[in-house]
Amino acid sequence: MTLLASRVGTSWPALIETLLGSRAAAARAPRVVTETVAELAAAATVAVVEWVRDLPSVVHGVGEPPALEFRPAAGRARVGGAPAVVVRIDEHRDLVVLREPSGVDFTAEQAAAIEAISTLLAHTAAFGRREAAETLNRLAREIVGTLDLDRVLLSIANSAARLLASEATGVLLVHGPPERQELRMRCAIGHRSPDTARLRIPAGKGMAGKVLETGGPVRVDNFETSAITKEYLSIAIEEGTKSGLAVPVLDAGGAIIGVLAVWRMRPSVYTDEDEQVLVSLAGLASIGLVNARAYNDQQRVTAELEVARAELADRLVISDEAVAIHRRLTVIAAEGQDLTRLAIAVQEIVDGPVVIVPSGDRSGARWPAGAVVPRDAGSRPLSVVAAESGVTGPVWVRVPIEAAGVQQGVLHARLPARPRPRDVVTLEQSAVICALLLGHEDAVAAASARLRSEFVWDLLEGRGSADQDDALRAVALGLRLAFPARLLLLRGRGLRELGRVEGWTAEQGERNRIWWAGRVTSAVEELTGHLVPVAHRDEHVVAILPAADATVAHAAAVAGRCPFGKVAVQAGLSREVSAPAALAQALREARVALAAVDPAGNAVMRFDDLGVLQFLIAPSDGADLHTFASGVLGELLEYDRRHGTALVVTLDSYFENGCSVASTARALQVHPKTLAYRLRRIHEVSGLDLADRQRRLDAELALRVLGPGRSAAIPAG
Repeated sequence: MTLLASRVGTSWPALIETLLGSRAAAARAPRVVTETVAELAAAATVAVVEWVRDLPSVVHGVGEPPALEFRPAAGRARVGGAPAVVVRIDEHRDLVVLREPSGVDFTAEQAAAIEAISTLLAHTAAFGRREAAETLNRLAREIVGTLDLDRVLLSIANSAARLLASEATGVLLVHGPPERQELRMRCAIGHRSPDTARLRIPAGKGMAGKVLETGGPVRVDNFETSAITKEYLSIAIEEGTKSGLAVPVLDAGGAIIGVLAVWRMRPSVYTDEDEQVLVSLAGLASIGLVNARAYNDQQRVTAELEVARAELADRLVISDEAVAIHRRLTVIAAEGQDLTRLAIAVQEIVDGPVVIVPSGDRSGARWPAGAVVPRDAGSRPLSVVAAESGVTGPVWVRVPIEAAGVQQGVLHARLPARPRPRDVVTLEQSAVICALLLGHEDAVAAASARLRSEFVWDLLEGRGSADQDDALRAVALGLRLAFPARLLLLRGRGLRELGRVEGWTAEQGERNRIWWAGRVTSAVEELTGHLVPVAHRDEHVVAILPAADATVAHAAAVAGRCPFGKVAVQAGLSREVSAPAALAQALREARVALAAVDPAGNAVMRFDDLGVLQFLIAPSDGADLHTFASGVLGELLEYDRRHGTALVVTLDSYFENGCSVASTARALQVHPKTLAYRLRRIHEVSGLDLADRQRRLDAELALRVLGPGRSAAIPAG
């Protein structure tokens, strides 16, 4: 008798009692068998291996997990160069026993003893069914005796996890009207993330949602390869769950009122017997739900929380070295480190300079600091270079940085030779990390830009609060409101058409508008030294400039900073305003000035220079006309009032007489020299240049609006 046989012989009673005795538990059986075989067979590795879609998953084991590429045949063999015995437990499970590669082969007698122990493992299933029946009986008595719903659901969840050898269990209840039903997690055990306890799943989405949609049980052997659970793959990755089974919880009328689900931390096959056990538990859950709801429907308050969606992460089945690379790069993304730190990490792995070039005006990174992509040779697509066999020397390669179909830049790297698999994995994953970092940066910038734009448009469209509140909001947003100020309104003619031609998504369009607004902000700061409020909307960008800096030259320089060469930028400048309350009027004036820009002439127009043209461009009322007239003749009228002069009447008579000095002097009965003196005083007081045709037209319209008394007495001299 061999050593194994003799040792097994002395241990059979204890082993049988452990596996099949009165205290037997199906959940402990695999562990007991693997430990027993490892001890008695002097084995380096003993594993219960479950096969799911021809892929191995170690359920229980002792020693290093066996490296299996395919399911080995039953019996004595060599696996990976090591002596082995493989025993079929059932359709999906094997018991794999390995010795060290230098160990002796198993004898037929030793293999038979191992197979006998494996047979005991298969027989524990019957005792598992006995335990299930006893558990169901106990739960039934417990449910009848309590109206505490949380206690009932917790007992069912714990029993489901134990009876179905699952690490996590959840009971989800139906909420909402029939046309918008969803499942909300009510009881969960074994979960790692608090988000799982707050899950809300719509019908048809994920494993539980599919149960709600179809009304029948759903099994998933492997979440990573199943289309059913793709919407919640990120949560499964976070939790570590790999397979699952879910069944409906039905009320007395057959309507679904919830879902009972179990999950394992490995790809696994749930059997028909497992499904029957879970259906029985779901029936008990239904009783508990109906009883408890009848008792406390008027007392419970449902707390609804939105589920934060975890970022999707692709899992690559790669070598141990590639996994280490993935983890290292992922840490950079998770900690929100900058592109330079990523460039350093990539350079250390690929052993060559790295240059990261984001799109737009965003700052890139390079390592070493002086690394430059050669202009003559440039870099070639990584996929193309990796497929070539004749690459022998150093080569520059590039990988696009993109996410959700939006290109955010390019990652360049110089490799010593043809890309190795680790180089390909490193660069492709680094591009993904770049996209995450840049996407986070974009999200923060977009959120800040939206807040600032909303604040500025609130001011411009008359929705601002008290001046002090507006000032505090401006400070909180990092803006500086300085008065007196002018409003600069820029229009990018053709921006919408450019987006249509280039196929911009809504996200790309918003990002490009933010890019243009950022250019405007930078240009104003460079020209004036001030960080001013800037906002964007559709084809427009608006800036509130200190009046002293709001020159036509500055406006033209800002208009020239548009990042889109095919877009013609025009600008309108309002008059000076002294307080936030006047910004709404300034916006109207800037729009009128912008409408007056001649596409073939200067790109900037000031409202001050429009004169009467403003009334031909935009509808106006009497108040606008009087405001205009007061702006032209206000100083002259005030001078007449203070000094008792008649300069306004003189000006009116001058226009009435065709701007003839002689005719006007006769009409006013004054000497021509006196009239010449009055005309000079009119220019000195009001700034009116009567030799300027536009200024004369403005003054004449102002006189018609204000209607000066032409019969007033004219002082002599």
